[in-house]
Amino acid sequence: MFDFESKNNPIRPETIDEEFINESTEGNPTSDNIGIDKKRRQSITPLSHESRQVEAKKVSRYVLNNSDEFDSFILNNFKPFSGSEEVTDWLGNTDKKFNLHKIPRKLRYIAIPLLIEGDAKIKYILNRNNIKSFDDFLEFLLTTYDVPEHNIAHNSITH
Repeated sequence: MFDFESKNNPIRPETIDEEFINESTEGNPTSDNIGIDKKRRQSITPLSHESRQVEAKKVSRYVLNNSDEFDSFILNNFKPFSGSEEVTDWLGNTDKKFNLHKIPRKLRYIAIPLLIEGDAKIKYILNRNNIKSFDDFLEFLLTTYDVPEHNIAHNSITH
């Protein structure tokens, strides 16, 4: 932007407040996403070119700032695993819901204690120091609760 001055009416460049831009474009799906780099120049990205991760980041920040709301969301939208149901079915259904609601992996990990109950919760608590990610949790559930069919058939024949 240039600072032009005329004798009658001096025109001065306006600086654009980033917070105002975020507030005014938030919730307006038809507006372009306007960002400002460190040199205070505007850059405009059409929504069609905006990455899907931006939405996930907004959800992440919102959820992390409102942990009680996140807990309520998980408890109201997900069925906890107790250990008595088929683990692969439960994992498939839970993964579909996470993807549907665009819950990022970091928040999936945070949700683990809310996703289990009963025997599964006890076993999780005993092993939680070994579970560092949501993938570790999936592995824990599969190794603890998934009984391969060939082992069941083999055990029933030998006993």
